[in-house]
Amino acid sequence: MHTNRDAGGTPQRIGLLLADIAAGVYAAQACTAALLHRTRTAEGSHVQISLFNVCCALQSTVFSEELAGAQAARQTVSAPNGIFDAADGKLTILALNNEQFLRICKAFGLQHWETDPRFASNALRLEHKALLHAELSRKVAPQSLAQLEALLGRYQVLHARVREGRDVVEHPQARHLHTFQTIEQPGFGPLLWAAAPWACHAGAAQPAPRIGEHSQAILHGLGLDAQEIAALVAQQVVAV
Repeated sequence: MHTNRDAGGTPQRIGLLLADIAAGVYAAQACTAALLHRTRTAEGSHVQISLFNVCCALQSTVFSEELAGAQAARQTVSAPNGIFDAADGKLTILALNNEQFLRICKAFGLQHWETDPRFASNALRLEHKALLHAELSRKVAPQSLAQLEALLGRYQVLHARVREGRDVVEHPQARHLHTFQTIEQPGFGPLLWAAAPWACHAGAAQPAPRIGEHSQAILHGLGLDAQEIAALVAQQVVAV
């Protein structure tokens, strides 16, 4: 939250269970590493994941920068650089150097910015960021997202529409890559699922099993008989 501060410096929460999700990703990596270690050495490993350690690992570069003093004065790296309200939504517009700044000037007919000494460098533009953003907001506000995307694309201005979840699901690139699938989850119904970012296994995604659904088959495959499995179930070691 300290890293994810708003323009006024107030810490902001992140709108998803990032620690839990990251723990699952790290756990998969750890299990893969353990299996590779077993293949190479015939030694097993005990894989244990700590949510605290996961959060620290995920933000390790942030901690390094802060302790090194690199984040003593946090601010945006350039100006203009922000999210602006259009007539029917929001989009981000930014310039990272002088050339990109001039593109914004030309796109919005802000030629007076080009000769204003207050905007001659990125450092100076940062000092006058509020002024830049106020005038740019007035240019953006009356136009639709479609109009702005056409205009900014024509002048090669760095920009991006702020999309809601439904917009991402229906995005042409998501459809082209088959990013999302629908799973029929027993007891729940249709469930949207985002494919893994890597593709190594063909076929549609399968619904999640209920707890213990495959316990007997797995234990039989490991060589346990029905009596041994029943004993494990009775001791609540496994569920079926």
